[in-house]
Amino acid sequence: MDFESLNAKASQTGFAKLVGISQPAVNGRVQSGQLHKGGTYREWLLAYVDDLREKAAGRGGEEQASVAQATVEEKQVKTALNRLEYHKELGRLVDIEEAKEFLGGWAAFANRQFMQAFERMVLAIESEHGIEISPELREKYAGTATERIRGYVDKLSPGSGDGRGDVPAAEGATNEGVSGV
Repeated sequence: MDFESLNAKASQTGFAKLVGISQPAVNGRVQSGQLHKGGTYREWLLAYVDDLREKAAGRGGEEQASVAQATVEEKQVKTALNRLEYHKELGRLVDIEEAKEFLGGWAAFANRQFMQAFERMVLAIESEHGIEISPELREKYAGTATERIRGYVDKLSPGSGDGRGDVPAAEGATNEGVSGV
């Protein structure tokens, strides 16, 4: 093909041979509007080269955008992993199972302490005023609070349903069996 032939009306097959791509690839560019129907070989060649330049410069095509997005996501993951490694080296990471065990122990301890203080207060009120506070009234106020504390650890691992998150009832005055106390 000579330079004067570039001004001729382009055919998909002829353009495919000129630039070394398949006729269906040319058809796809025509259908997408990148190459205008009825255009000359010169017009198609300029549009085709412009598209290649855009893609080479990183400004064109959905594939380029996908590659750029994947690159950004990969860098974000690497950054997050580096942060985790950094905090691990500093000793700032806490194992989730250790945290659950510690918080479960704390909740059990808090539950017992609350009930002991509540019972001491009830006994003091009964003694000072010569009255008796019914078990139902005690349960209405203290029981609700202790049930909320028991449910605290279950919230740490929702859906486990294995009973491991249960906090023992607030009975007794010792700290036996409570880790970290």
